[in-house]
Amino acid sequence: MPGPATDAGKIPFCDAKEEIRAGLESSEGGGGPERPGARGQRQNIVWRNVVLMSLLHLGAVYSLVLIPKAKPLTLLWAYFCFLLAALGVTAGAHRLWSHRSYRAKLPLRIFLAVANSMAFQAAAEVVLTQMP
Repeated sequence: MPGPATDAGKIPFCDAKEEIRAGLESSEGGGGPERPGARGQRQNIVWRNVVLMSLLHLGAVYSLVLIPKAKPLTLLWAYFCFLLAALGVTAGAHRLWSHRSYRAKLPLRIFLAVANSMAFQAAAEVVLTQMP
């Protein structure tokens, strides 16, 4: 179905770079709201989240030292916990709470919420929501 751009003999988005650049230059003059990360705008660092994520990664590196010393049942338990966390992220956070067509009864919702909490992904969400 031809649109107005093809009717006029123009190719859509052929001058997209110039249009974007023109929009950015016009907003630098103070005429529009600044976007996060723009020049001259200071970003706040949420130190609590920086410390929590650093401790999480330090624990992961330390666990690499401990894996060869672990008993087989411990490794099996770690794999089981990994599967639960992955299920909580994919079936819970992504499917259940992101798509309206996906429904679940209360016991499954509680299970997926607990499984999602094992993935420790709330810290990244807090970082994004607390930015100005």
